[in-house]
Amino acid sequence: MTAYAKGTVHAHSTNSYDGKLSYAELREFLLSRGLSFVCITEHIERLEQSDVDRIVDDCAAHSDERFVFVPGIEMDCFVVYFLGLGRVRVDFASNRSVFDSLRAAAGMCVCSHPIKANFEYPQWVIDSCDGVEVINTKYDGHHYPRAASERFYGRVRARRPRAVALAGMDFHGRSDFSPIHIRLTRQGPLSAPFVLESLSAGAFALYKGDEPLASYSSLKRTVAQARIGVMDLSHAVHRRLTTGGLRIPRGIKRALRRMMEG
Repeated sequence: MTAYAKGTVHAHSTNSYDGKLSYAELREFLLSRGLSFVCITEHIERLEQSDVDRIVDDCAAHSDERFVFVPGIEMDCFVVYFLGLGRVRVDFASNRSVFDSLRAAAGMCVCSHPIKANFEYPQWVIDSCDGVEVINTKYDGHHYPRAASERFYGRVRARRPRAVALAGMDFHGRSDFSPIHIRLTRQGPLSAPFVLESLSAGAFALYKGDEPLASYSSLKRTVAQARIGVMDLSHAVHRRLTTGGLRIPRGIKRALRRMMEG
């Protein structure tokens, strides 16, 4: 297959404790939405060595010239994920030993949803970082990168000039699908190494639907980031109401979420 491939990073299957789709189901669903690759980031929590081995095997088994899985692992304790995981013997002795094992066997280490880390990472994590997830559509909505995420990415780039800015769906189930996606800007045969090499080299663009985010005017970027602020405020109000015992009907909550998150 020769094309400018479209895809996403940061996705979970039933190999994660909270994923809802198998690789076969995930492949079918994303293909139906026009995507041709996904970088898997299964939660390391609750996994054993045999599970990690199976993830690498399953990604290869469900990949072909139409759709590619790039295997990877997420570590919530450090708020990072690893893309392009090869065969690895994980040292489960400690969180740091798990990190070191995965880092040595992966093509990329990415700071994921940095808002979860309050935009603060240990320096040794940043010094291992190849990218920043400047948009995580589960936490950031579907508008544009947060200003704080852009500033954090700038700090990472000061230490790691080749670090790239990624957008991920944090996909667990069909309702998590977002119009925000990645388009490779290199043509070549679709394969996991080709996808990973393109991402590592920054040979891609972030899109919302058919519009590249890089084409947004200054005004449109300002409006989009203002909408993120409104979204955050609405979530805070919802948490306060829920804490006070007020339950918003699910249908109304779903409609408000679509409106606020974009």
